[in-house]
Amino acid sequence: MKRYFDLNYNGEPYDAVTRRKNQDLFYILGAGKVAPPPKAGQANKQPAARPAPKMSSGVTSSGYGGGAKVVSSNASSAADKAQITKLEGQLAELKLQNDTLDKERDFYFGKLRDIEMLLQ
Repeated sequence: MKRYFDLNYNGEPYDAVTRRKNQDLFYILGAGKVAPPPKAGQANKQPAARPAPKMSSGVTSSGYGGGAKVVSSNASSAADKAQITKLEGQLAELKLQNDTLDKERDFYFGKLRDIEMLLQ
């Protein structure tokens, strides 16, 4: 699917009115009819005149599964370590809250099951 898009997309925004040659969709299809699917190879015979515009976020990647390149310096290293320590503390706290909530959920689910058994 991506290969088809890359081969046929010319980089311009889609314009439905121009695509159907300024005709109303009702008159193109007729009342109660469905458009036939395009035949293979006839969807867009125009070659891709120019490639799709490249979108960059400023983050570089080192190939497949590479992830962002990390540039480190001594000045930011201490600040980064402090932030990592702070985030690890928050993570531990959230894990503890999650475990507590899981136990509470299981407790009340058990009580609900007991009530259902009494009602039967």
